[in-house]
Amino acid sequence: MKIIIKLLSFLIILNFISCYDDKGNYDYEKINDITIEFPDFSWQQIIGETLKVYPKLKYAFNDSTDLKLKFEWSFADRVIGKERQLEWTVDTNVQSDLVLRVTNLDNNLTYMQSKTIRPTSIYTTDKSYLVLSEKNGKSLLSFIQYGEKLDENGNHIRDELGRVILEYKVLEDIYYKENQEELGSQPLFIQEHIADIFPSNGHVVVFQEGGQGSVDLDGLSMKKDILLVESFSGGTYPVDFHPVNAEMMAYTHMIENYDGKIYTKVKETLELFQSGYYIHTPLLFENKEVHGHLIHSERSQAKEFTLLHSVGTPTEPENRLLLIHDLQDSWEDIKISGKVVQLPAPNDGWPENFIPLTDLGDSQVLHIGYVTMDWGTNAGYTMFLKNADGTYQYQYFEIEREYDGEGLTYPEITIGDQNREALVNYFITAPIPLEECIFYTLPSPQNEYIFAAHGKEIYLFDRTSPKNGFRHYYTCKANVVEMNGRDYYGTQILIGLDNGGVLLLNTEEAKQLETDQEKFLWESDVNVNLGKIVDITLKVGGYI
Repeated sequence: MKIIIKLLSFLIILNFISCYDDKGNYDYEKINDITIEFPDFSWQQIIGETLKVYPKLKYAFNDSTDLKLKFEWSFADRVIGKERQLEWTVDTNVQSDLVLRVTNLDNNLTYMQSKTIRPTSIYTTDKSYLVLSEKNGKSLLSFIQYGEKLDENGNHIRDELGRVILEYKVLEDIYYKENQEELGSQPLFIQEHIADIFPSNGHVVVFQEGGQGSVDLDGLSMKKDILLVESFSGGTYPVDFHPVNAEMMAYTHMIENYDGKIYTKVKETLELFQSGYYIHTPLLFENKEVHGHLIHSERSQAKEFTLLHSVGTPTEPENRLLLIHDLQDSWEDIKISGKVVQLPAPNDGWPENFIPLTDLGDSQVLHIGYVTMDWGTNAGYTMFLKNADGTYQYQYFEIEREYDGEGLTYPEITIGDQNREALVNYFITAPIPLEECIFYTLPSPQNEYIFAAHGKEIYLFDRTSPKNGFRHYYTCKANVVEMNGRDYYGTQILIGLDNGGVLLLNTEEAKQLETDQEKFLWESDVNVNLGKIVDITLKVGGYI
């Protein structure tokens, strides 16, 4: 037995030595692996337009001379290309993955890269605008489509400052193009509204007095859905109905009449764009009709509440801010959508020289602008006032609504070296009469600026340094008639001019920009004349 054990041990050791001596005798093949990189392009692609993708291939050996490669592009399980560079006319509305497979024919190894693509219409292009105007006595709805200039290899072309060169397209009279009928006449303004549909392209209501009247359009196709009058109880407008403004929250939709009356509807469901009816009885508070001006919440998401500047009537004037709730919580049995409430008094009283929001007295409200906060139940507001003695005053305040109730507070922020309720005020001077200006507050929490236009001149106000007041920013080629910069990041603002043209300005870190070249982004061609521009809005669609 001992002899057998010794023999087995000898054989095991011999085999181990043989394996050890053989180490390195095998010839391992080194593989020239491939990494595929897609250039940066939008996940939303326009149906009917050509998508060009120029992939970059990186090789493990930094050499592809001897490689025999096969390329295959597919979308929704369908082969759409067999060349390295893809040029595909988007011909489906199905959302799927764009897939590139690269096969090395020498070793049959396949490498893959993919990106989700959502085919959509031109009217959902990111950073694109709607412009409502009057031309030749007719309402004209136009679309300013965003684009970036690319070279033949699909790379961005940049200007002297290193910025991507923009290529906007002005598409005039898109309503006629999509509906084969005239929109109408006497245009007033545009208002988007949303539903609990993802991805939501929203609906667009074009308010106008003439022709077929105000019309609600599908935000994806821009085709007519319904006439606004169909969303009123009984299919008729209230007596003496002439809208001048509107705000549409998730549940509560509000239309401001020329006399300050507010007509409302509360939607029955969020899963439909058309739900519920406007009633003919105007909004009430303290057992009397509200007369005031709606303050827009520049959000693409659901709006938790809307601020209202209540002015009263000629016989019973008032000057205060109210708030309209929008909350329907079946779990907590809370249904307060459309409810009007007064703003609360601060815990520590109104700060010195701060004009109380609950009674603005003799101060003239020149502008109230909205600022997006991190949470949907918070909102910030900018306010410019002209006091009875002729002085100008800037006020900033924030409002927070409790998450599952209607309680309102002024949240604490850091002011100087103290934590205090978000109520800030400054007396300011201005190089122009602010009561004659067109204002726009960027809703962005990043670029904290307010713009005021007076004639051809645009002025900048830095919310982080209100003591510095307004300073000149840019001179336009014609008088400014409208401004809009709803982009969440506040990087640009579109200007409507009285020559029928539009101008796009850079507002990113605006206070640091010194030259017109830094501030200028794009302007419509001299041949573009949209007529008398009455409203501009960044088309954001939105979601709940």
